[in-house]
Amino acid sequence: VTVPTSETASMGFIMRALMRVAHPVMLIGLAGCGKTQSCLGLLKQLDPAVFTHYKMNMSYYTDSTLLQTMMEIPLEKKAGKLYAPPGKLQMIYFIDDLNMPALDKYNTQSAIELIKQKQDYSHWYDRAKIQIKDIGNTQYLCCMNPTAGSFTVNQRLQRHFWTCAVSFPEQSALLLIYQTFVKGHFEHLPFRLPVQETATGIIKAALSLHGMVCQAFRKTAKNMHYEFNIRHLSGVFAGLLQAKPAEFTEAEKVVLLWAHESERVYGDRLVSSADLRKYRTLVGELSKKMFSKFNIQKYFQDKAPEPLVFAPFSKGVHEMGDGGCYDKIKDVERLSEILNEAMRDYDSTNPSMGLVLFEDAMKHVAKICRIISNPSGHPLLVGVGGSGRQSLSRLSTFICQSSTIMIVISGSYDMNDLKADLQWMYKRAGEKDEGVVFLLTDNQITNEHFLVFFNDLLASGEITDLHTNEDKDTIRNAVRSACKSFGIVDTPDNLWNFYISRIRKNLHMSLCFSPVGDMMWSRARKFPSLVNCTVIDWFQQWPVDALHNVASKFLTPLHQLGPQDNPIRRPIVDFFPFSYEAVNQLSQDFIQQERRFAYTTPKSFLELLKLYAIVLELKVDALEDKKRRLSNGLIKLRTTQEQVAVLEVELKEKAVVVQEKAQKADVFADEVGREKAKVNAEAEKANIESVKCAQIAEQVAEKKKDCTKELEAAVPLVAQAEAALDVLDKKEFNELKAFTRPPPGVDTVCLAAVHLQAGLDPSIDVDKKGRVKEVAWKTAVKMMNDPTKFLLNLRAYKAQIDEGNVPANNVEEARRLKDGMGSDFNPENMKKKITGCRRTQRVGHQHHQILRCRRSSGAEEKVFAGRNRDAKTSRGEADSGSCSCSGVAGEVGEFGGRL
Repeated sequence: VTVPTSETASMGFIMRALMRVAHPVMLIGLAGCGKTQSCLGLLKQLDPAVFTHYKMNMSYYTDSTLLQTMMEIPLEKKAGKLYAPPGKLQMIYFIDDLNMPALDKYNTQSAIELIKQKQDYSHWYDRAKIQIKDIGNTQYLCCMNPTAGSFTVNQRLQRHFWTCAVSFPEQSALLLIYQTFVKGHFEHLPFRLPVQETATGIIKAALSLHGMVCQAFRKTAKNMHYEFNIRHLSGVFAGLLQAKPAEFTEAEKVVLLWAHESERVYGDRLVSSADLRKYRTLVGELSKKMFSKFNIQKYFQDKAPEPLVFAPFSKGVHEMGDGGCYDKIKDVERLSEILNEAMRDYDSTNPSMGLVLFEDAMKHVAKICRIISNPSGHPLLVGVGGSGRQSLSRLSTFICQSSTIMIVISGSYDMNDLKADLQWMYKRAGEKDEGVVFLLTDNQITNEHFLVFFNDLLASGEITDLHTNEDKDTIRNAVRSACKSFGIVDTPDNLWNFYISRIRKNLHMSLCFSPVGDMMWSRARKFPSLVNCTVIDWFQQWPVDALHNVASKFLTPLHQLGPQDNPIRRPIVDFFPFSYEAVNQLSQDFIQQERRFAYTTPKSFLELLKLYAIVLELKVDALEDKKRRLSNGLIKLRTTQEQVAVLEVELKEKAVVVQEKAQKADVFADEVGREKAKVNAEAEKANIESVKCAQIAEQVAEKKKDCTKELEAAVPLVAQAEAALDVLDKKEFNELKAFTRPPPGVDTVCLAAVHLQAGLDPSIDVDKKGRVKEVAWKTAVKMMNDPTKFLLNLRAYKAQIDEGNVPANNVEEARRLKDGMGSDFNPENMKKKITGCRRTQRVGHQHHQILRCRRSSGAEEKVFAGRNRDAKTSRGEADSGSCSCSGVAGEVGEFGGRL
C-alpha cells in the first residue's frame, strides 16, 4: 500500500510517460527514502497487457555472467537471433542497487558494461557459441544509493537514463502518509474516542522522536548502521497498527505501545549502554512534553524503571495458533510464567537447552517473537559469543509455532548445496504454508558468495536464480487451489506473487552475528540488505541481576556449598557478578592504555562457573580423602595403643615361661650336639650312596638305549611275519598234513612250530611244565588238522608274544631244532620240498626272532628294574639320612631361635 504525495505523484507521472516511449529511468537516493517502493508501486499500476517487469537485485558479487543469466530468464527465442518477452509485451528490467557490483582491477564493473552494451547496441553475445543475441522490447528502471557500493556508475551508461534524485520526504509529507494509515486504522475499527483522539499526538511524537534520534546518533565508520529512515518510521507505525480495540481501551496504553515500538526500532540498534541511556532520556523528555497527562516517566527513569514489554504471546504460548495477541505484559512475573511454561514445553520435545531466563533474556525473547511474527521480519541478533542468541532464537521460534532450520556446514558444502537447502525451505514455507526460521551464524558463512542468496531473500523474498522455469510451473500448480480460495485469478503472475507473499509471511532469517572485528561491517557494506532489511537487536552486556541469576542457578546443584540459606553460599554467588564487572572495567582500562582488546563475554562467565564447580568438587574430594585418611589413622593408633597394653601384660607373663625354657634349652643343646655328630656321619654315607645311585642310573640308561635299538630292529620282523601270514593258504596246509612221512627237514620245521604253539593251541598236549608230551609228526598233523584255526593262531601269535604267554622252555626247544637243521632251515630249501612248509618256516623263523628280541629286552628290563629299585632304595636311604640331618639341623635352629 502506498500513499501518494505531491512529489511521488509528479515523479510517477514523468516515469510513466518515459516508460511509454521506452526511455530508461534511474532513481538516486539514500537508503530508506522510498525508491524501491515507488518503483514497485508504479510497475503494478502499468497496463499488464502492454508491460511486464522482472526484478533483480545487484550485489557485490554480481558480474556480467550472472546478470546475463538473470536477464535471459524471462525472455524467449523469436525468429532468427531475436530474443524478447512473451508475445508483444514490453519488458521492464527493474534493477535495484545498480552500483553495488565490485570494481575489477581496471576500475570497471562488468555487469554495468553488459547493461551499457545492450543499451547501445540492443544485443549481447551467447557465451557458449560466441554469437550475437538481439534483445528486443526491453528497457531499464534502476535505483541506486550514492553512499553505497561504488558510489557512481559509468557515465557512458548514465547518459542513457533520465535521472531523478529522490530525497527524504518532508515533514508534511510524512505527516500525511502516516495520518492516512493510523487514522484509517483507529477510526475504522471500534476504538474508544480517547484512543482515536490520541492518534494524532502519537504521529507527531513519532516524527519528532525520529528527528531527535537522527540528530543524536550520527552514522560513523564504527556505527555505520546508525542511519534512520522511512523504514524505521514504518516499523514504529506497523507496531501501532497491531493494536486491537478489545485490548487497547485506554489512550495511555496506546501511548505506551508507541514508546515500546520506538524503543524496539531505535533503541535496539544502539551499540552501548550509554547510547541506550541517552535514547531513553530523549523519549522520557518527549513523552513528558507530549503526553504529560499520562504517567510514562516510571518506564524511563534511571533507577528501577518498570519493564515495558509488548509481545504476541501476551495471552500465553498456547494462544499463538492465529498469530497471538499483541498486548502489554503487565509485569516481569507474568512474563517469566509464560516463558518458563514455553521452556518446559520446548524441553519436553527437543534437546534441553538449560536456559536461565532472567529479565534481560526474557525481553530478548519478546523482541525476537515480535520480529518473526510479522511478514518479512528478519532479526539480526548482534552479540558476542555465549550471549544466548541461538538459544533464544530457538525458543522464540518454538513460541511462534515455527520450525528452526540450520544448515550443516561441511568441507564440501557449496553453492549447490545451499541452493538445495533454500529450495527445501521455500517449499515448506511457500507450498506447505509452514512457519520456518532459518537460523544462520556468521561462522556458517564459509563462502562469501552465500550472501548473494541471503541478500535477495532479505530484500524481497525472491531469489532470482533459485528456481528453474520447470520448478516455477510446479510451484504455480501447487499453490493454485490456495490462490483461488482467496479470490485471486490464477494467472501465472498472480500465482507467483501469491507464492512469494507466502514466503515473505512464513520464511524468516535469524542472523546471529558478532560485532567483534570488521567482518560484519564489511559484509554489510557489500550486501546492504543485511542491515537495511533486518531488525537489529543488539545484545548488550548482561546486567548484574542477570549475572546473579545465572550464577545462582549454576551453583544450586553444588551440595558442597550447603543449603540455599547457608551464609557461605550467598557471598560466593555475589562474588561472581562482582568479578565479571571488575574484569570488564579492567578490560576498558587495558584498551585505553595498551590499545589492545581483552573481551569478556557471557560465555567466559559461564566457563568460569563451570570451572569453579569442577575445581570445588576436586578440592572437596581431596579434603574428604584427607579427612578419611586422618580418621582411619586415628582409629588405627587407638587400636594399636590398646593392643600394645595387652601385649605388655602378656609379655610379663611369658617372661617367666621363657626363663624356664631357657634352662631346658641348655640341656637340649648338649643332646643336639651329640645328634649333630651322628647326622654328619649319616650324611657322609648318604653322599656315598648318592654317587653309587648316579652310576647305576647311567648304566641303566645305557641298557635302556640298547634295548630300544633291539626293539626297533624287531619292528621290521613283525611286518615281515604279518606279510608272510597274509600269503598262507588253507590248501597248502591240507597238502602238508596229507603226508604220512614228510620229506626230511619238513617234519623238523613243523615240530618247531608245534613247540612254539605249545600252551597256546589246546589241540597240542603238554605236560605239567608246559612242554610237548609227544614230539612226533602226528602231533604236527593234529595241530594243522583245522587249517583255518591254525592260521588264526599264527596271526594271533604276535599278541601272545606281547602279553608274555609263550613259555621260555618251548622257545628253547624250537631254537634247538632250528640250530640242529643248520643251513637247511632256509626258505629257499623248503620251497623245493613244499610251499606250505616254506611259508610256515618263514613265519616261525620271524616269530622266533621276535621272541628272541622280546626275551632279550625283557631280561634287560628286569635287570634295569632291579638296578632302578636298588638305586631308589639307596637314594631313599640317602634322602632319609638327609631328612634326619635336616630335622636335627632344624631342631638345632629352632633351639637357637628360642635362645
